[in-house]
Amino acid sequence: MRNTIGFRVKWSRRVQSPGEWSSVPRLACVLFAIGSLALIGCGEDDPDPKGAGGSGGTIGQGGSGGTETGDGGTDGSGGFGGIGAGGEGGETGAEVKSVSVNPTSHNLVPFATVRFDAQAFDDAGDVVMGRSIAWTSSFPEIASIDGEGLATAHKPGEVLVTATIDGVSGTATLVVGERIPETVEIRSDWTELAVGNTAAVEVRVIDTMGEEIEDPVVAFSSSDSNVATVDPDTGEVRGRGPGAARIEVVAGTVSTGVDIDVFFRFGDFTAGYHQSCALTLSGEAWCWGSNEDGFLGDGSTVDAATPVRVATDVEFMQIKGTEGQVCGLAKDREVWCWGLNTLGSTFGPNHTELESSNVPVAVGVQSYGFESLSFGNGFVCGLDGTGTAYCWGRNTTFHELGNGDPNPTATPTKVAAPEGGSELRFRMLRTGERHSCGITLDGDLYCWGHNHRGEAGIGSTDEFASIPTAIMPGTRFKAMEFGVQHGCAITEADATYCWGANRDGAIGLGTIGGEIRSPTEITATPATFTSFGMGWSYTIGIDTTGQLWSWGTNEEWVLGRDTGEALASGTPTQVDTALRFTKVDGNADHACGLATDGILYCWGANGEDRLGTGTADERSMVPTPVVGQ
Repeated sequence: MRNTIGFRVKWSRRVQSPGEWSSVPRLACVLFAIGSLALIGCGEDDPDPKGAGGSGGTIGQGGSGGTETGDGGTDGSGGFGGIGAGGEGGETGAEVKSVSVNPTSHNLVPFATVRFDAQAFDDAGDVVMGRSIAWTSSFPEIASIDGEGLATAHKPGEVLVTATIDGVSGTATLVVGERIPETVEIRSDWTELAVGNTAAVEVRVIDTMGEEIEDPVVAFSSSDSNVATVDPDTGEVRGRGPGAARIEVVAGTVSTGVDIDVFFRFGDFTAGYHQSCALTLSGEAWCWGSNEDGFLGDGSTVDAATPVRVATDVEFMQIKGTEGQVCGLAKDREVWCWGLNTLGSTFGPNHTELESSNVPVAVGVQSYGFESLSFGNGFVCGLDGTGTAYCWGRNTTFHELGNGDPNPTATPTKVAAPEGGSELRFRMLRTGERHSCGITLDGDLYCWGHNHRGEAGIGSTDEFASIPTAIMPGTRFKAMEFGVQHGCAITEADATYCWGANRDGAIGLGTIGGEIRSPTEITATPATFTSFGMGWSYTIGIDTTGQLWSWGTNEEWVLGRDTGEALASGTPTQVDTALRFTKVDGNADHACGLATDGILYCWGANGEDRLGTGTADERSMVPTPVVGQ
């Protein structure tokens, strides 16, 4: 049988006078020895030496029952009287008066973590153990905290971390700072950009934690703003001119960059009398050649051997150069012109006193809603959305404007109805030097204006047609083009008819000289034509395969054929080139064409640098690319 020995010890602090117990509870312990096993239990004793005993319990936790009377009292069953419930290393029965959180403040970057601890204290400053802790964050989207006190940072900001124990709270401050970039990567895969176009440099920024930073603070810059500009915040790059530039990217203290090439890609273009102009794919206007009277529209009068940008941010959809000026139809349907203001009327009613301008001038016809324009020598004709034709500018006894009145006007005026007929609706207008023709919505062809060399195609020797006159009634046409005093039209059956002055064989009938006053079919070629470009006395046609054919004068080798001699030809002849073209335009003694590879080529006379090839050569016998492409 095992021996059992037990005894009780209790103590407390004395205050005030000897023999008087304070109200601070006494701590009582009991020790049991059972054989070789020793057990001890402690608890709070009743502070009143004569009061009722505390609850007893099992060995090690205090017994239940029993009372203590006077000095010692009587033990209850199952334990010693006056011994309360025991604790482990602290006073678990005390009331929590304050809570402290450690650390009291901390700084993190997003995705990093920190663990917080909390302690509870009673009113005496002693630690209270064994209580549960509730953790909260004032802004969980900035930093969240779990039930174990582990805080995780999400994005920059400041939060208050709160620990609550038995309804009493303590706080700590957690500041989430900006993430620190460690590397910057270029994500976009483009390195080429057309002038006038835009593209964004996309980047990926990795922080010191190895995580990608969302919406990073990045600064962009360009090494050459004449070639490319970049939005410093968004990274959107715009091509400004042909050349090379580097786009620098900086995030914090790290940086990278991308080298880009900027080049021209042109849409519409024109071979003017003294200059050439073209529109980028975005609608920017660029010109080169003679700048006499401001033909280039760049704000100067300095000639340019390579393209210079017209001094405007207007985006154009069409451009045309003539002998004295250049005009463009903007995407908002306003018309802008620069160069000479012929007879004070080309630039519109608001600029009748202006002789010339080296920057674009708004004509003030936006309200007409023109969809296309055609430019003669000092006059302009346009079609609105309904197909109604208007003209303004120079108007002489040759009736260039087709309204029956020989007087010039700076205000767009409707083209008159044909004699005995109703007002016409056109789908296409084209002009020569002083005459115009239109194809109606039904495919009928009408012409008016100067007919000195039969260019109006009316079949007579009359000097002019003052109003639209039907040409080849009953025949349906789909395309046409005109030079100075001759032109060609294509029927819906793909037959080509030409008429007007046959200088140097420009009509294409195999003969040279004279004039053809009525449309005559061109049969001396197997080609089926789709469009034409024409100058003073030559014609260049594009067939259904994109092949060039040319005839007429070859002065300055404007026909694009390096034959060794500048001989005129009255028969359409294929141009010996592997290039294929979608459009060609001519004027005076040079021509330009847009090839299927997107490159603009010019050839012929290079006087005043009108070819834009960047060379001092007097001419180019074959199609040569405009520089910067």
